[in-house]
Amino acid sequence: MSYEESEPNYHFTVRPLLFDYDSAPGGWSSALWPLGGWNEDKAYFVPIYYSKRSEDAWDTSFLLAFWGEAKGKGYGGFFPFGGKLYNRFGKDEIGFFLWPFYSHTKDGFGAERTQVLWPFFTSYGGTEDGFAAWPFYGYREKPGEKWRQSFLWPIFLRGQTDLNTDDPKDLFYIFPLYTETTSRKTAARTVLWPFFRYTRTETVEKYDLPWPFVQVSNSEDDTLRAFFPFYWRYEAGEDDVLYVMWPFYKHSKRFADNKHWYEQRWLLINRYLEEDKDRFLNVWPFFEYRIKNEESTVYVPSILPFRNEQFDRILRPLLTFYTYKSAGEKTLTNVLYGLYTKEESGESWRQRFAFLLELKKEPEGYGFEILSGLFGVDAHTVKVFFVPIRRSATSDQQNE
Repeated sequence: MSYEESEPNYHFTVRPLLFDYDSAPGGWSSALWPLGGWNEDKAYFVPIYYSKRSEDAWDTSFLLAFWGEAKGKGYGGFFPFGGKLYNRFGKDEIGFFLWPFYSHTKDGFGAERTQVLWPFFTSYGGTEDGFAAWPFYGYREKPGEKWRQSFLWPIFLRGQTDLNTDDPKDLFYIFPLYTETTSRKTAARTVLWPFFRYTRTETVEKYDLPWPFVQVSNSEDDTLRAFFPFYWRYEAGEDDVLYVMWPFYKHSKRFADNKHWYEQRWLLINRYLEEDKDRFLNVWPFFEYRIKNEESTVYVPSILPFRNEQFDRILRPLLTFYTYKSAGEKTLTNVLYGLYTKEESGESWRQRFAFLLELKKEPEGYGFEILSGLFGVDAHTVKVFFVPIRRSATSDQQNE
């Protein structure tokens, strides 16, 4: 159990219950982590309950029942028997009855889709026209913009896109033997998808011969050279990604908004990371080293090959044999979850051996406690049965 306070907020953790509470605005709390969690806008307990709220919408689900409100309209239902949703799953409106027997959707562009015995029979309406009897035949058109026709999907397909631009494209597929998307300015052709591919635009020319083993790409802004798994490199300005003998080694660097990001990986999960002034080194499962906000930390062993704040607060202290933290003149050493701890600040220090014995050195002198204060002595007090008794002024002067 731990309690941290930073006025006016506090953080409370009960590790055996996998419980963590953060009172800060927007702070994330957990119960039986990672199954349950909540904050002001979102709550869930997998797989039973989910709730999310925003300024103009909210939705809740409990097992297979769901209800909510979006854009001033309420909705609800019980899957798969029937229901309606608004502004969910990328659609303006979704309705269903005995799914997959019947469903109807409408998107933000006015296109409507009605499906019976999904995915076999589909009709299109609103701003689109068409019909599909999957996988035998399908036709879908948005007049003036695009159309597609398929036979024995996904084998035979033809169509056009970008009809409302100055560079309309023609599509022709006999999948996976041959695919072609061409226009006056661009071309993309594939033989035996995804292995052999040629792509050309006004600024890029790329060859996959075959993908992913040999890749060559040239453009005004970036280059790609790949002889996978021996060598793979992508460069775009100051950004750079390199693989050598994948998965043995990778490095990448990126610059954006006057910030830099640099990473090295060995065997995928071991990595060194720089994020401006922060550092992270992980040699899984042996140890990890971090620098964040000018505080450095060492953990032995490294339980996860990545960082997770909830795991660090709730489970890591129970599973870490050795922890060392340093910030300025202050250091903290923790062995076996408090079996032995040592705190140092300048010339002062404090050592604890579980609840049995505590030794300390302060500017005024040395001291000790037995059984968490059952008996103890320092420069200012004597403890007897946990009761502190002030030492005489004469004793204090002698210590000075």
